Amino acid sequence: MVFYFRNLVSKGSKKDFFQKILEKTVEFKPELDSFEISLVLVGNQKIRAINKKHLESDRITDVLSFDLGQGIAEIFISQERAQAQSKELGHSLNKELATLFVHGLLHILGHEDQSKEDRQQMFLLQDRIIKKLAEEIV
Repeated sequence: MVFYFRNLVSKGSKKDFFQKILEKTVEFKPELDSFEISLVLVGNQKIRAINKKHLESDRITDVLSFDLGQGIAEIFISQERAQAQSKELGHSLNKELATLFVHGLLHILGHEDQSKEDRQQMFLLQDRIIKKLAEEIV
């Protein structure tokens, strides 16, 4: 597995934090180990622009995932949106960033959240992974 990390908002998130999350997620989804994954932390305006350009949705979102083929994937997380959501949900920014990263990783593997049934299955798996990560994201 190859992991690249860029923080375009410079608010302190570190590569090793996300590397640990990726490694724990691989325990649940070993197929991730064959991927080359790039994670980019951006602000609200950047994620909105990416969403508009690639998904034709002119809105701010929290996470976007792109399977670029041949085992290459890119995930974008809005750190601004993650900060707001962590306050809304009453947990740490680290927990929200971890949850969004896991969510993006699951999308790369083909998990969907469009239907109620798919969303329930995806969120159940996502929650199991986050519980496993609890010590590292407190």
